[in-house]
Amino acid sequence: MQTDRIIIFSSHSWAYGDHRDGLHDLLSPWRKNADFIDHSVPAKHPLQGYQNKALARELVRRISQADIFFALAGMYANQSDWMKREIDWAFAHDKYIIPLIPHHQQRVSRVATDFGSCAPVHWRSNSVKAAIFEALGPARAENFAAAIRRRNLIAAVAHAALNPPPRRRFPHATPPLVSGRRPY
Repeated sequence: MQTDRIIIFSSHSWAYGDHRDGLHDLLSPWRKNADFIDHSVPAKHPLQGYQNKALARELVRRISQADIFFALAGMYANQSDWMKREIDWAFAHDKYIIPLIPHHQQRVSRVATDFGSCAPVHWRSNSVKAAIFEALGPARAENFAAAIRRRNLIAAVAHAALNPPPRRRFPHATPPLVSGRRPY
């Protein structure tokens, strides 16, 4: 199992796809050094050719493969039959469900929060990161953090190798004195 790869599924309404994109933005600074694979189905890339039963099977398959299930807890979750089904399937597959409260939401959906494995998480990267580490459990969270540190170190070494420091103007330890002052 790759320790620096996490499969997520974010249950969201296509009418509020910007909330799903916002989740990706929250994870993007972190994604540089970790692989977050999102198995959810955005409006931009719908599952073509599936009828309702086949679509349901495909969604269940994707949810069952996810390590973490994000339930976007906007009030629209109460109106979406698909979101309700996805949350039910995640609960049935014993997935760690993180209810995520979108920005500026004063009311949250009980559909998303009632089945949460943790308290609803507010739309801040530190809160989301803490919930992810809690979902992974101590051993996998430490392995995940160590893998990210390794990737950071490898990236720093590669950057240093590709970008050597600029050459000094004076190859000697100290530049020669010119009229009692250093030339720079």
